[in-house]
Amino acid sequence: MLAHVRDGAGLALARELVKAHAWWRLHGLGADLVLWYGDSGGYRHQLHEDLMGMIATHSEARLLDRTGGVHVRAFGTIPNEDRVLMQAVARVVLFDKRGGLAEQLRRATAQAPAAAAALPATPLAASATASTRDPAPPGLLFDNGIGGFSLDGREYLIRTAPGLQPPAPRCNVLANPSFASIVAHSGQAHTWSGDALAGRLTPHPDDTVSGSGEAFYLRDEASGAVWSPSALPAPSGAPYLTRHGFGYSIFEHEAHGIASTMTSFVALEAPLRYTVLRVRNDSDAPRQLSITGYVEWVLGTGRAQAAPHVLSARDAASGALVARSAWSEEFAGRAAFFHVDASQAAFTCDRLGSSAAPATWRSPRPRHAAGWQVRWAPPSTPARCYRWASLCSRASSRSGCSCSAPVPRLSSRRWWRATAAWPPPPPHWRRCTATGAGPWTACRWRRPTRRSTCW
Repeated sequence: MLAHVRDGAGLALARELVKAHAWWRLHGLGADLVLWYGDSGGYRHQLHEDLMGMIATHSEARLLDRTGGVHVRAFGTIPNEDRVLMQAVARVVLFDKRGGLAEQLRRATAQAPAAAAALPATPLAASATASTRDPAPPGLLFDNGIGGFSLDGREYLIRTAPGLQPPAPRCNVLANPSFASIVAHSGQAHTWSGDALAGRLTPHPDDTVSGSGEAFYLRDEASGAVWSPSALPAPSGAPYLTRHGFGYSIFEHEAHGIASTMTSFVALEAPLRYTVLRVRNDSDAPRQLSITGYVEWVLGTGRAQAAPHVLSARDAASGALVARSAWSEEFAGRAAFFHVDASQAAFTCDRLGSSAAPATWRSPRPRHAAGWQVRWAPPSTPARCYRWASLCSRASSRSGCSCSAPVPRLSSRRWWRATAAWPPPPPHWRRCTATGAGPWTACRWRRPTRRSTCW
């Protein structure tokens, strides 16, 4: 916590903060309290003496200039770079001219937007229940009951359904020399740029069932049914088919009378990951759908450390949602963005105002788009969420594309559409894998021993 006390009138705020700091520490909440005194006009000796005298009469005196304690600094002696740094890393910044602690907290609470109301949901008709048809084609090579290779050997197909899951994630690496994403058969994804540890764009999941920080949702506006085009995070109960190929992954699904195909790939010559979603109405009536894309940003090593320093907003020129982090050395001077080429119905940069809060990955509560806030995200909840609408008449299809990337500027409009980078040229992947016959010949197969494993 950082507080700026400019003159003697601010001693009341400083006294409140010292008492609050002692109360937090008593209840196990560790925090550093930094008190700036005076202004850039000069050194205020009397104000310094008053602050030190006030602290000396309090129990916090023994923690002066210690980790988790109280730190008193003259504002005029702090270099400008250090001022910017301390304000960037502080979780709370207070000013004595804005009133006492309670008043400033009330003002912050009053400015925070209320969560949008949840959209109503009605039961689906019996004819619109999830499909149970097996989406996998027959005759897979090396079929183990869950997955196998396509007949031409260029794809590995995985079936998933309730009660039918592989023992471990079946992943695909989508990459170019400076940018990569790992995509699991369930749709979980982890994306990074440059260094795989320090350059994380989205969180790396610690397990195979929780949310990964990247998600897409489909919603039937008439019935309120919500499901995801991949097996996670919100399965519909119908079978899913995942197709891992060289440089791309495809997720096929059919539920509630809607067939969807979601394709994910990375551009070969740009730090961009594309997700192309195509939906087809197989029912007998027009359908009003909304599609929500959701991303949690890291922009650093780990979300717990880096997320408090991520600021996000909408770029007025392009319409993309942009995230920046001055705290991360890997992303200094760079920006990550999330953009769609469909008509944008709504967006938010605040995770708390979106439809997919962390506790509701599997069963999100879709909220009215009008309630989403167009504003900077709170440092504790940096995320971005796009929602766009699609009207599908009977036996028709619609498609849309989203892309995310870290780029210095959003000037390369030629990369905004997936058609600029898809499909990945087959010769490129034949060179990378040194084979054109099939995925199994690209691996190094050997007889399993006590010290080796066959993958």
